[in-house]
Amino acid sequence: MNYLVYDTTTGRIVRTGSNPDPLIQEVEPGQDLLIEDADQRTEFVDLNTLTVDPKAPASFSVDKVAVLADGVDKVQLQGLDDGDEITVRYEGRVVEYFTYGPGDDALTFEYAGEYTIQVRPLYKLESEVIIDAT
Repeated sequence: MNYLVYDTTTGRIVRTGSNPDPLIQEVEPGQDLLIEDADQRTEFVDLNTLTVDPKAPASFSVDKVAVLADGVDKVQLQGLDDGDEITVRYEGRVVEYFTYGPGDDALTFEYAGEYTIQVRPLYKLESEVIIDAT
């Protein structure tokens, strides 16, 4: 028997597994459990119907993928929704993490190299883009 644990505020699937009996006690406040198959990367729980629905295609984009590494030249972030989680990696390490909200529409880069911007939306598929800072 497969199960999923989801966030009761957002519908984000927190984890999935099988044989839920011992795990029912491990559901934290603000979470609930459904006996259902799910893929947390591509699906979410519709809080109105308590059904597992597919995430929409990602709409995230940037206005350019090459930027000056001067801390001033900006990459504009587009197609984001409030609550989307943004992770920026440089040389494989997380250098910035934030939850998108008003005013979070641009990023700058201090050091030359390759940066990966990963977006984890609530109701859309995850996406990422590579930025080359020179």
